[in-house]
Amino acid sequence: MLTPEQKHVQSLRFKVRAYQSDGQAFEDLFTWIMSKKLPAFRQIKPQGQLGDRKNDGFDDSSGTYFQVFAPEDVWKGDKYGADKLATDLAGLLKYWNQTGQVKAFRYVVNDKYKGLGPEIEQTLRDIRPLHPKLDPLSSLLTGHLEEEFLSLDPFHQDEILGGMAPSMTPETVDNDALSSVIHHILHEDGPMPILGIPLDPSLDRKIEFNQLPDLVASHLRSRNAEAASVISTYFRYRSTSDKELLGQRFKGFYNAAELLFAEADEAQSLIFYQILDHITLQKTSRHQNAALLLMAYYFEACDIYKEPPPLT
Repeated sequence: MLTPEQKHVQSLRFKVRAYQSDGQAFEDLFTWIMSKKLPAFRQIKPQGQLGDRKNDGFDDSSGTYFQVFAPEDVWKGDKYGADKLATDLAGLLKYWNQTGQVKAFRYVVNDKYKGLGPEIEQTLRDIRPLHPKLDPLSSLLTGHLEEEFLSLDPFHQDEILGGMAPSMTPETVDNDALSSVIHHILHEDGPMPILGIPLDPSLDRKIEFNQLPDLVASHLRSRNAEAASVISTYFRYRSTSDKELLGQRFKGFYNAAELLFAEADEAQSLIFYQILDHITLQKTSRHQNAALLLMAYYFEACDIYKEPPPLT
C-alpha cells in the first residue's frame, strides 16, 4: 500500500503523462491501464481499410465498449468530438452488436481536467434515449482514468509510467549516472532561451516566491547542499560552456512546462515532475538522483522557476 504522500506523487506523475498525451499516445495510456485493471479487456488493432470499426477496446465480461477521443484541446475540438461520438457509436453498434453483445458504451475523453464542452455533453444527452439498453452510455474523463490508475498495484503504476517515483532520500552521487543525464540534456533539441544572471540567488526565497508545495521543496532542499559542490567539481576539467548550455536547456524545459500546465491545478508540482521525467532517460534511482541534483542546482541558479525580485 502507498502512503498518502506516495499516492499524491503517483497522481502528479499520471497528470503529467495525461497532459502530454494526445491522440494515439493517450489511447495507448488508456489501453495499458484498462489491460491491467480489467482481465477481460481486449484492445482492437486497426486492420487496413476496415480500421477498428469504431471500437478502441472492450471488456468482454461486462459487454462494455470504449471509443477514445484525445484532442490537444477538448474545448476547441468540442464540435468535432460531438460528431465523432455520434458517428462512432453508430458504427460500433453496426459492426459489433449483431447478437446484442454491446451492453455499455464509454466515450473516453482526455479533457485534461477541463470537463467536457457543451456539444459533447448535449450529444450524450440526445443519444441516450435512442439506446436504452446501453447502461451506462456515458463519458469517461481523464480524472476517471486517473482513479482507475491509482487503484492499480504500485508495481503496475510504475510500469505504466515508465519508472519509479523519485525518492525523498538523496543517494551518493553516481558520476556515471550524472554524466549520462547531462549528456542526454546537452544533446536535446529545443529552444535556447537567453539566461539572466540572478542578483541574489537564494533557495528559500525562491521556494517561497514560487509558492512551491512542501513535496517539491523537500526534493530541492535535500539535494541543494550537495548540488553546488558536485556540479562545480564535475565541470572543473570540462567545458564551462556546457555548464551554461545546461542552464539554457533547463530554461527551455521550464518555459515549455509552464505553457503546458498554464491552466492546471498544482501547476508548480506538475512542472517539477514533468522536467524530472523529461531529463531522466533511464528511470533508475541513481539516474533520478542525478537528475534531481541538477534540478536543485539550476533551480537556485534561477534557470527553472521564477526569479524573486532583488532584495532592497
